[in-house]
Amino acid sequence: HPYSVIDRFFVGIEPQWGGIDAIEFTQDRPVSYVKRFGVAEGEVRVRHLQPTSRPNLVNLRETFIEDKTTFFVYEPWGISLREFRQLQPIFRLGEVEVATICGQVLKGLLYIHEELGIVHGKIQEGSIYIMENGDVKIANIGERMIQQAEGGAKGKDIEAVGDLVKTVLGLQSDDGTRGTTGLLARDFAGAACSATIEELLNVSVHLGGAPRFVLIRVTDHP
Repeated sequence: HPYSVIDRFFVGIEPQWGGIDAIEFTQDRPVSYVKRFGVAEGEVRVRHLQPTSRPNLVNLRETFIEDKTTFFVYEPWGISLREFRQLQPIFRLGEVEVATICGQVLKGLLYIHEELGIVHGKIQEGSIYIMENGDVKIANIGERMIQQAEGGAKGKDIEAVGDLVKTVLGLQSDDGTRGTTGLLARDFAGAACSATIEELLNVSVHLGGAPRFVLIRVTDHP
Protein backbone atom coordinates (compact mmCIF):
# COMPACT_ATOMS: atom_id res chain seq x y z
CA HIS A 1 0.00 0.00 0.00
CA PRO A 2 1.70 3.27 -1.05
CA TYR A 3 0.15 5.35 1.74
CA SER A 4 1.81 3.21 4.41
CA VAL A 5 5.34 3.64 3.07
CA ILE A 6 7.54 5.43 5.61
CA ASP A 7 8.80 8.91 4.65
CA ARG A 8 6.28 9.26 1.80
CA PHE A 9 3.59 11.96 1.94
CA PHE A 10 0.32 11.56 0.04
CA VAL A 11 -2.76 13.79 -0.08
CA GLY A 12 -5.90 11.78 -0.74
CA ILE A 13 -8.67 13.03 -3.03
CA GLU A 14 -12.20 11.92 -2.20
CA PRO A 15 -14.12 11.47 -4.38
CA GLN A 16 -11.69 10.70 -7.17
CA TRP A 17 -10.99 13.73 -9.36
CA GLY A 18 -9.85 13.45 -12.97
CA GLY A 19 -8.82 9.85 -12.40
CA ILE A 20 -6.63 10.82 -9.42
CA ASP A 21 -7.09 9.21 -5.99
CA ALA A 22 -4.09 10.85 -4.33
CA ILE A 23 -1.14 13.12 -5.07
CA GLU A 24 2.32 12.50 -3.67
CA PHE A 25 4.18 15.51 -2.28
CA THR A 26 7.31 13.92 -0.81
CA GLN A 27 10.40 16.03 -0.29
CA ASP A 28 13.17 15.35 -2.83
CA ARG A 29 10.82 13.24 -4.96
CA PRO A 30 8.89 14.30 -8.07
CA VAL A 31 5.17 14.95 -7.72
CA SER A 32 3.20 11.83 -8.62
CA TYR A 33 -0.45 10.94 -9.16
CA VAL A 34 -1.87 7.80 -7.56
CA LYS A 35 -4.65 5.89 -9.25
CA ARG A 36 -6.51 3.10 -7.45
CA PHE A 37 -7.74 0.26 -9.61
CA GLY A 38 -9.91 -2.60 -8.40
CA VAL A 39 -9.84 -5.97 -10.13
CA ALA A 40 -11.48 -9.30 -9.46
CA GLU A 41 -9.39 -12.03 -7.87
CA GLY A 42 -7.26 -13.83 -10.42
CA GLU A 43 -7.48 -11.04 -13.02
CA VAL A 44 -4.22 -9.31 -12.08
CA ARG A 45 -1.52 -10.39 -14.51
CA VAL A 46 1.79 -9.21 -13.12
CA ARG A 47 4.03 -10.65 -15.83
CA HIS A 48 3.97 -7.44 -17.87
CA LEU A 49 4.18 -5.01 -14.95
CA GLN A 50 7.20 -2.72 -15.14
CA PRO A 51 8.05 0.96 -14.76
CA THR A 52 8.15 2.93 -18.00
CA SER A 53 10.14 5.91 -19.19
CA ARG A 54 9.01 7.10 -22.58
CA PRO A 55 8.14 10.57 -23.95
CA ASN A 56 4.82 9.39 -25.39
CA LEU A 57 3.48 7.59 -22.30
CA VAL A 58 2.07 8.83 -19.01
CA ASN A 59 4.84 6.89 -17.34
CA LEU A 60 4.24 4.32 -14.63
CA ARG A 61 6.67 4.83 -11.75
CA GLU A 62 5.55 2.24 -9.18
CA THR A 63 2.85 -0.35 -8.58
CA PHE A 64 1.46 -1.56 -5.24
CA ILE A 65 -0.91 -4.53 -5.03
CA GLU A 66 -3.02 -5.16 -1.93
CA ASP A 67 -5.72 -7.83 -1.99
CA LYS A 68 -8.00 -6.94 -4.91
CA THR A 69 -6.78 -3.36 -5.26
CA THR A 70 -3.86 -2.14 -7.34
CA PHE A 71 -2.32 1.29 -6.79
CA PHE A 72 -0.50 2.84 -9.74
CA VAL A 73 1.92 5.70 -9.12
CA TYR A 74 2.15 7.76 -12.31
CA GLU A 75 3.94 10.87 -13.41
CA PRO A 76 1.49 13.81 -13.58
CA TRP A 77 -0.64 14.02 -16.70
CA GLY A 78 -2.12 17.01 -18.50
CA ILE A 79 -5.46 17.61 -20.18
CA SER A 80 -7.15 14.79 -22.07
CA LEU A 81 -7.98 15.10 -25.73
CA ARG A 82 -11.66 14.76 -24.78
CA GLU A 83 -11.38 17.67 -22.33
CA PHE A 84 -9.44 19.70 -24.87
CA ARG A 85 -12.14 19.28 -27.51
CA GLN A 86 -14.68 20.58 -25.01
CA LEU A 87 -12.79 23.90 -25.07
CA GLN A 88 -13.86 24.55 -28.65
CA PRO A 89 -14.34 27.09 -30.13
CA ILE A 90 -11.75 28.77 -27.87
CA PHE A 91 -9.20 26.29 -29.20
CA ARG A 92 -9.48 24.34 -32.40
CA LEU A 93 -7.81 21.30 -33.90
CA GLY A 94 -7.02 21.22 -37.60
CA GLU A 95 -5.53 18.51 -39.78
CA VAL A 96 -1.93 19.47 -38.98
CA GLU A 97 -2.52 19.49 -35.22
CA VAL A 98 -4.30 16.13 -35.37
CA ALA A 99 -1.43 14.74 -37.46
CA THR A 100 0.97 15.83 -34.72
CA ILE A 101 -1.14 14.17 -32.04
CA CYS A 102 -1.48 10.95 -34.03
CA GLY A 103 2.24 10.86 -34.82
CA GLN A 104 3.09 10.93 -31.12
CA VAL A 105 0.38 8.40 -30.28
CA LEU A 106 1.76 6.05 -32.93
CA LYS A 107 5.27 6.37 -31.47
CA GLY A 108 3.86 5.49 -28.08
CA LEU A 109 2.04 2.48 -29.53
CA LEU A 110 5.21 1.29 -31.24
CA TYR A 111 6.91 1.18 -27.82
CA ILE A 112 3.89 -0.51 -26.21
CA HIS A 113 3.75 -3.20 -28.89
CA GLU A 114 7.44 -3.82 -29.48
CA GLU A 115 9.14 -3.07 -26.16
CA LEU A 116 6.43 -3.85 -23.59
CA GLY A 117 5.01 -6.70 -25.66
CA ILE A 118 1.38 -5.79 -24.98
CA VAL A 119 -1.52 -4.03 -26.66
CA HIS A 120 -3.29 -1.02 -25.20
CA GLY A 121 -6.83 -1.84 -26.26
CA LYS A 122 -8.41 1.46 -25.25
CA ILE A 123 -6.96 4.17 -27.46
CA GLN A 124 -9.60 6.90 -27.32
CA GLU A 125 -10.01 10.59 -26.56
CA GLY A 126 -10.06 9.99 -22.82
CA SER A 127 -6.76 8.08 -22.80
CA ILE A 128 -4.71 10.61 -24.80
CA TYR A 129 -3.25 13.52 -22.82
CA ILE A 130 -1.70 16.78 -23.94
CA MET A 131 1.01 18.09 -21.63
CA GLU A 132 1.85 21.70 -20.86
CA ASN A 133 5.08 21.46 -22.89
CA GLY A 134 3.22 20.14 -25.95
CA ASP A 135 4.02 16.44 -25.56
CA VAL A 136 1.22 13.99 -26.30
CA LYS A 137 1.02 10.93 -24.05
CA ILE A 138 -0.93 7.68 -23.88
CA ALA A 139 -2.41 7.06 -20.43
CA ASN A 140 -3.50 4.06 -18.35
CA ILE A 141 -0.52 1.89 -19.25
CA GLY A 142 -0.50 0.20 -15.83
CA GLU A 143 -4.12 -0.89 -16.13
CA ARG A 144 -3.42 -2.27 -19.58
CA MET A 145 -0.44 -4.25 -18.27
CA ILE A 146 -2.38 -6.10 -15.57
CA GLN A 147 -5.45 -6.75 -17.72
CA GLN A 148 -3.47 -7.94 -20.70
CA ALA A 149 -5.02 -10.85 -22.54
CA GLU A 150 -2.67 -13.15 -24.37
CA GLY A 151 -2.64 -12.71 -28.13
CA GLY A 152 -4.29 -9.28 -28.12
CA ALA A 153 -4.73 -7.73 -31.55
CA LYS A 154 -2.24 -4.93 -32.20
CA GLY A 155 -4.23 -4.00 -35.28
CA LYS A 156 -7.11 -2.85 -33.08
CA ASP A 157 -4.85 -0.21 -31.52
CA ILE A 158 -3.81 1.04 -34.94
CA GLU A 159 -7.39 1.08 -36.17
CA ALA A 160 -8.35 3.07 -33.07
CA VAL A 161 -5.93 5.82 -34.13
CA GLY A 162 -7.81 6.07 -37.43
CA ASP A 163 -11.10 6.28 -35.55
CA LEU A 164 -9.58 9.04 -33.43
CA VAL A 165 -8.82 11.07 -36.56
CA LYS A 166 -12.37 10.61 -37.84
CA THR A 167 -13.87 11.69 -34.53
CA VAL A 168 -11.69 14.73 -33.92
CA LEU A 169 -11.89 16.04 -37.49
CA GLY A 170 -15.51 15.04 -38.03
CA LEU A 171 -14.66 12.87 -41.03
CA GLN A 172 -17.70 10.64 -40.57
CA SER A 173 -19.55 12.98 -42.93
CA ASP A 174 -18.05 14.63 -46.00
CA ASP A 175 -19.21 18.18 -46.59
CA GLY A 176 -16.96 18.49 -49.65
CA THR A 177 -15.12 21.54 -48.31
CA ARG A 178 -11.80 19.99 -47.30
CA GLY A 179 -8.63 20.78 -49.21
CA THR A 180 -5.65 18.60 -50.03
CA THR A 181 -4.60 18.20 -46.39
CA GLY A 182 -8.12 17.22 -45.44
CA LEU A 183 -8.20 14.57 -48.14
CA LEU A 184 -4.87 13.20 -46.91
CA ALA A 185 -6.28 13.09 -43.39
CA ARG A 186 -9.25 11.07 -44.66
CA ASP A 187 -6.88 8.67 -46.43
CA PHE A 188 -4.86 8.35 -43.22
CA ALA A 189 -7.97 7.46 -41.21
CA GLY A 190 -8.99 4.86 -43.76
CA ALA A 191 -5.51 3.36 -44.08
CA ALA A 192 -5.31 2.69 -40.33
CA CYS A 193 -7.38 -0.47 -40.83
CA SER A 194 -4.60 -2.21 -42.76
CA ALA A 195 -1.36 -0.21 -42.46
CA THR A 196 1.55 -0.71 -40.07
CA ILE A 197 2.54 1.87 -37.47
CA GLU A 198 5.67 2.70 -39.46
CA GLU A 199 3.60 3.36 -42.60
CA LEU A 200 1.17 5.59 -40.71
CA LEU A 201 4.02 7.52 -39.10
CA ASN A 202 5.27 8.32 -42.58
CA VAL A 203 1.81 9.56 -43.59
CA SER A 204 1.54 11.73 -40.46
CA VAL A 205 4.80 13.46 -41.44
CA HIS A 206 3.39 14.26 -44.89
CA LEU A 207 0.31 15.70 -43.21
CA GLY A 208 2.57 18.19 -41.47
CA GLY A 209 2.95 16.58 -38.06
CA ALA A 210 5.34 18.68 -35.97
CA PRO A 211 7.59 17.34 -33.20
CA ARG A 212 5.26 18.81 -30.60
CA PHE A 213 1.67 19.86 -30.38
CA VAL A 214 0.97 23.60 -30.40
CA LEU A 215 -2.25 25.10 -29.04
CA ILE A 216 -4.03 27.34 -31.53
CA ARG A 217 -6.51 29.94 -30.37
CA VAL A 218 -9.27 30.77 -32.81
CA THR A 219 -8.91 34.41 -31.80
CA ASP A 220 -5.34 34.36 -33.12
CA HIS A 221 -6.64 33.65 -36.61
CA PRO A 222 -9.25 36.22 -37.61
